[in-house]
Amino acid sequence: LEPAEVRARFPAISPPHGTSALFEPQAGVVSPEDAVEAHLEQAAAAGAELRHDEPVLEWSATADGVRVRTSAATYDAGALVLAPGRWAGALLADLGLPLLVERRVMHWFDPPAGIESFAPDRFPIWIWERDDGTAPYGAPAVGAAGDGVKVAVHYSGTRPADAWEPRELAAILAPLLPGLGDRHVRAVDCTYTLTPDEHFVVGRHPAHDRVLLACGFSGHGFKFTPVIGEALADLVVDGRTDAPLDLFDPTRFAG
Repeated sequence: LEPAEVRARFPAISPPHGTSALFEPQAGVVSPEDAVEAHLEQAAAAGAELRHDEPVLEWSATADGVRVRTSAATYDAGALVLAPGRWAGALLADLGLPLLVERRVMHWFDPPAGIESFAPDRFPIWIWERDDGTAPYGAPAVGAAGDGVKVAVHYSGTRPADAWEPRELAAILAPLLPGLGDRHVRAVDCTYTLTPDEHFVVGRHPAHDRVLLACGFSGHGFKFTPVIGEALADLVVDGRTDAPLDLFDPTRFAG
């Protein structure tokens, strides 16, 4: 889409001259909290035993499978899936995976003219790849009244992505989102566990056939949770999966 076409469809967005836009009509918003709760409910209904607030201290391979020691107990199992998020570097230190944990900050703003023009039926999820290498992104106002409009910096070519103060972020977004304003509502931290190629690490542990890895999701892995989970379950139960996981091979960084 050309800038004029974007403005016609989404009046709150005013792309600078020379911008080219790609519109994905099937894009949408998923609440992480609701999605995680739904997954846990499905797992429990299928017989899974959920143990919360129980940090993993170490794991090891045994003659019959694997052993996991937590802050509460020691467990023996036939197979193990390790999905340790930002703690992957410490838990998988023996593999030397080149994982970089970076902080991001999500911000919410209260537009001075109201959030109506930022409602989901009038405003899309977006990301803006600027010439300076900075890529801010955002989403429509989908929360409760008063939550505001979400914006953040995905990557930045000029400074660390978490170094952008709310007023600075509002200033660089003013040309693109002239109605956003600078009335900051709140901020929430998140972390990216990045790989050098920004692809996931999913597959068998190179030294232990009964151990599967899922980490290095580089800021976009959550969107693939159902299919990654299904592939890992297939590998545990059937020893194979139809999902093409070669791109995510844990050994691709070796040597």
